[in-house]
Amino acid sequence: MFRFTYKYSIKIKTTTVKEHETLRITSSVNLADEIYLKIANIIPCKNISYARSAENNSAKIDILNTCSSDFFSVQSTLSAQEWLYNHQNPADCSTARIAVINNYAWSGMGSSIHQIVWTIAKVLEDNRIFVYATPGNWMWADCDEKNPNCFFIPVSNCKSSGEIDQGHSAKINHQKLHLCTAYSSFHTAYGASVISGNYGHYGSTVPPEPFSNQSFNWWRAQLAFYVTRFNKRVMEHVKRVSHEIFPQGIEHSRPLIALFIRRSDKVATGEMKKSYTLESYFDLFDSDARRASVRNLYLNSEDDDVFNEFHKNQHLVRYYRLFYLNQTRGYTFSSWLEESPERQSQISLAFLTDLYIESNADMHAGTLSSNWCRLIDEIRLSAGKTIPFYTPEQEYYQGF
Repeated sequence: MFRFTYKYSIKIKTTTVKEHETLRITSSVNLADEIYLKIANIIPCKNISYARSAENNSAKIDILNTCSSDFFSVQSTLSAQEWLYNHQNPADCSTARIAVINNYAWSGMGSSIHQIVWTIAKVLEDNRIFVYATPGNWMWADCDEKNPNCFFIPVSNCKSSGEIDQGHSAKINHQKLHLCTAYSSFHTAYGASVISGNYGHYGSTVPPEPFSNQSFNWWRAQLAFYVTRFNKRVMEHVKRVSHEIFPQGIEHSRPLIALFIRRSDKVATGEMKKSYTLESYFDLFDSDARRASVRNLYLNSEDDDVFNEFHKNQHLVRYYRLFYLNQTRGYTFSSWLEESPERQSQISLAFLTDLYIESNADMHAGTLSSNWCRLIDEIRLSAGKTIPFYTPEQEYYQGF
């Protein structure tokens, strides 16, 4: 059994790979442990078909048996994260083949991270090391680097500054629906091919040789897991805020189910076919939660009405103990853009606190047409948490 606790630099000892072998890996999420497995053994198994398109559920990209450990196992994640760490941290960066990710999608945080993951997959396909341009122009960044390093542990010990031999580098422009990416050729310094930014190109990406038998969904989840490891500043923040929500600590508030409900702009833009009531979400998991004696509920939404719906339902109030993030609600991507840089940073840190809590919960329900919920699902799967994601949308859409 693997036990995962966060440290800025961590070593995990396991006896299932090789006696006394040590794997170096860092994470913001606890891997599946005894508490989780006890619940997982109670909840019935389910086959989940992840689809490439929300409109075409027959376009399958992956089928997951929630009781199988063949793909999303703790061991496979340890192996993948170890491989990524070694690949990204060479002994000599001056001779490394490096791709610099420069410019980012103008979209919500979950969508933007997914676009970064997509680009990284292409870089790795070309056997390059990926780094972020410094300074960059990631709109979500709140530090001088202006790239994902503001929130997450640097993805490489190599830099995008002048210390890199330009003859070994290539830039990746990643903005809106056009990416300059390592797709066909890096034959000149900063040379790149332009490809259309859609999931079809990601779907053709092949994992590196050690993981060639793994699924599309598994590889993307592993990359999302690697790039979203909180740095020390963010980890200290989310732990402090989560302790305000869970005074005994989140570990002592388990078993826990997390529910994230998206409405508002997702419905207005047509990304969601309709808005779902709170009760429709509970109808999906309530019997499983009661069967497994899961009573602690973390609830989040941009819509205040969600909390009013909960308090009006005495059937739910009598059973569940409610926990929530004390924040101003109603923020969407467009309204976030109108805020001051200081307020934008506060909102971004609240999002990351939510990511931490939901990823560390034992059960998870939400709106899978949301990039945010899909990102959480991927991180949870990489942590070995394969209890079904409960969504009322009747589809497990994994596009962008």
